[in-house]
Amino acid sequence: MLSVLFAALLVTGAAPDDHAANGLIERLRAPCCWQQTLDVHASPIADELRAEIRTRVAAGEDVPTIEADLVQRYGERVRAVPTAGFLTPLGVFGMMAAVFGLIGTLAAGWRLSRSRSAPTEVTPVTDAAPDPEAARALREQLEEID
Repeated sequence: MLSVLFAALLVTGAAPDDHAANGLIERLRAPCCWQQTLDVHASPIADELRAEIRTRVAAGEDVPTIEADLVQRYGERVRAVPTAGFLTPLGVFGMMAAVFGLIGTLAAGWRLSRSRSAPTEVTPVTDAAPDPEAARALREQLEEID
């Protein structure tokens, strides 16, 4: 693994400190507009932050400490990719509620579609004896109509 890193350094001509600094510069946004990361943004504050990061890394300060300092200064928004802050208990509950709601909706739709497509069984009434009273009432109504 180290030989691959050193080979990459020989090809690019960059020092390990430059890679660490560049990695952080690529992960942070310019606090003047919050639109672009520091590696591509052209503004005075982006220039200052790039220089500060490179100076601090060259002085031996570790990248997570520098990143934490910049986040403290500018807020979580300075990170181009936010950390897993949505995994708070409330965020996890919200995600679980959404998943269970989706599963419940799909199950209800499946049951509804199955109940509508299932044939209803009709039992024919062939062996029932005719009701004489009902037959007489029906004949009387038919005679009234004629």
